[in-house]
Amino acid sequence: MLREEALDREAQQRGQALGAEAAAVPRTRRRWGWWVAGGVVLLGAALIVWVVFFWWTKRLAWREVIGFEDGTTIEVRRQTRLVRHYYELSHAGWKPVFERIVMPDGVRFDTEDALVLMRVQRGAPPVRWVLIASPLFCEEFNKYGRPKPDYIQFEYADGRWSHRAVQPRFLGQPANLLVNIRGVPKSGLVTEAQRQQWNSTAERIAYRYLVILHDEREWQGNASHCAAYERGEAMWKQMQQDATRK
Repeated sequence: MLREEALDREAQQRGQALGAEAAAVPRTRRRWGWWVAGGVVLLGAALIVWVVFFWWTKRLAWREVIGFEDGTTIEVRRQTRLVRHYYELSHAGWKPVFERIVMPDGVRFDTEDALVLMRVQRGAPPVRWVLIASPLFCEEFNKYGRPKPDYIQFEYADGRWSHRAVQPRFLGQPANLLVNIRGVPKSGLVTEAQRQQWNSTAERIAYRYLVILHDEREWQGNASHCAAYERGEAMWKQMQQDATRK
């Protein structure tokens, strides 16, 4: 009798153990299912972030050969980071948020302003380098003192960069830097001939970014555009204030 009872208890214990194992299998499967689902969601989110980042931003780096009037050439290194910029509601373009140019002697010019780098050349001592740029938007135009014509002359001397209004001797000179950055080749090297070709065939790039113009009737730069923009903005603010008073 005692032996039979012991056998019954042992059978019951085995049955309970088997039942617990059988119940644990679905729980384990459910747990793994949650882990897999979570991993898929995270992977999808990471993929979306990656796609949006590379769709919204663009990074370029290249080397560029620049020729001067005296027949000498130099090679500079350039980097730019662009973000998509929407204007006039439905138009989209690329706005520079970082520009870097490194001279052959290691002098580096960095800016986070939206500028078009147009021309570089050696300066007269104590100035080592001169860089001509043009502001793209009213924010930069105002920041650099509303120059007229709207070009900025950066000068490197005594270990630092400074800026001033463009000197008359540069007026009328063409850009010797690549303005049409869509032409950057996969090789990463832009020759002087390639730069001239790509700048001359640039689409949707204003002529004032290809030549340092001095006649306001030709360049129609930021001075008139920003003045009109500021008048419109002031009128809009006044309308909002009038509506609030009512």
